Amino acid sequence: MSVRGKVNRKIIQKALAVIFVVAFIFSTFGTTVHAGGRDCDGNAIIYCGTLTKSELKNKLNNGTGKEYQSGSELQSLFGKFGFAMSDVDNKRLKDGKVTKDNKVYVGNTKVASNVYTFGRHNISGSSKYTGVSYPLYKRHPSVSFVSGSIDAYVYMNDDGSMAYAILKSCGNIVQGVGKRAAAPQRVNLTIRKYEDINHDGVHQSSEPYLPGWQFNVVGGDIDQTVTTDSTGTAVIRNVAQSYYTVSEVPQAGWTNSTGLSQARLVTTNARTQSFIFGNYQSDGSTPPVPTGGGDVTVLASAGVAENVAIAVTAILALVLLYYLISKSKLKNALRGKKTGTDPELLKRELRKRTKNRHKKILKAEAKAEKKIKRRKK
Repeated sequence: MSVRGKVNRKIIQKALAVIFVVAFIFSTFGTTVHAGGRDCDGNAIIYCGTLTKSELKNKLNNGTGKEYQSGSELQSLFGKFGFAMSDVDNKRLKDGKVTKDNKVYVGNTKVASNVYTFGRHNISGSSKYTGVSYPLYKRHPSVSFVSGSIDAYVYMNDDGSMAYAILKSCGNIVQGVGKRAAAPQRVNLTIRKYEDINHDGVHQSSEPYLPGWQFNVVGGDIDQTVTTDSTGTAVIRNVAQSYYTVSEVPQAGWTNSTGLSQARLVTTNARTQSFIFGNYQSDGSTPPVPTGGGDVTVLASAGVAENVAIAVTAILALVLLYYLISKSKLKNALRGKKTGTDPELLKRELRKRTKNRHKKILKAEAKAEKKIKRRKK
C-alpha cells in the first residue's frame, strides 16, 4: 500500500472515531439534534416537536410513527397532566416559554416557577417517572436545557395558575398545578329605598333616598335581613348567580308604589344588580306633578296662583294707562270727546278761552305801565 493510501485510511479511521464519540454523547447525555428549531432525537416525547397547534393536533391524533408515540399513547400520557384534545382550540392555551432557571412565562408575566419537565432519556439529575410502562424521566429544565429558554404552549387556569406546558421543539410536557375548575363568578346585590313624592313608581332625581328601611333577601345561599344606610342603600356583596327575592318590611304611615316584593334571576352579566323600592306617606295629599328631567316641583295652590297673576296684570295695565294719559294727544282727544259737537258747549269753551286770554293781556299791560313809570323816575 502506498504512503498516500495509508494516510487516507488513517484519516477515515479518525473521522469514524469522532463520529462514534459524538453519537455516544448524544445518546448518553440527551443532547438534542436540531432541525429547523425541532428536536428530532430519542429524548423528544413528540418526535421533532410540534411548532403549530394544527401539527400538535395531528400528531396527538395520528402519532409520529416512533416507539411509544402512537396517538393513543401520547394522549394518555398528556392526559395525566390535565391535557384534553379540546385544549388545542381553547383560548386558555397560550404561547409562552420555559426557561433554564425553571420558570414559565406568558409574555412578560411569570406564571410558574420551580417546574419540572419530562423526557425519554435518563439525563443525570433525573428521576424515573412511574406513571407509564415505558421509560420516562422527570427533571428540572436546568438539568436538560442547553439553551436559555424554549418556546412552549402554556395552558392557563382562570385563577392565573399554569395547568401544564408543552415544549414546542420536542413535545416534552412541563408539569403545572393541573386544571382547576373556574371559580363561580359573584355579584353584588344593591337595594335602594326612595320617597316616591309624586306616587308614580319611578324614581325622580329630586326624590330623596330613605334610611332605616329593612328588607328580607332570600336566594342562592342567602337568607338574611338588611337595613338601608344613610344613603338609602343596603348592599350584599359577592353572592352567587341564582334566583333572588327581595321583600320590603312595611312601615306604618307609608304606602309602597313599586311592589312590596321583587324577584328575578341574578346573573353575572353585571357586577352589581339593583332592586329599587319607592314609598310615599299615606296622608291622603294630592301628589305634585313632576317636571321634565326627572325632577319634581311642588306647585302653589291654584287659587293663590290666579290671584297673583291678576294683581300683576292690573299693575302693568295701570302703568301703561298712566304713560298714555301723559301724552298730549290723548289729552286733546279726551277734551274733544268731552266737548263733542254741541253748539252750547262750544260757545262756553270759546268764552272761557277768550276770558283767559283777556286776563293775560291785562296782566301784560299792567307790567308794561309799571316799567314805564320806573324809567320816568
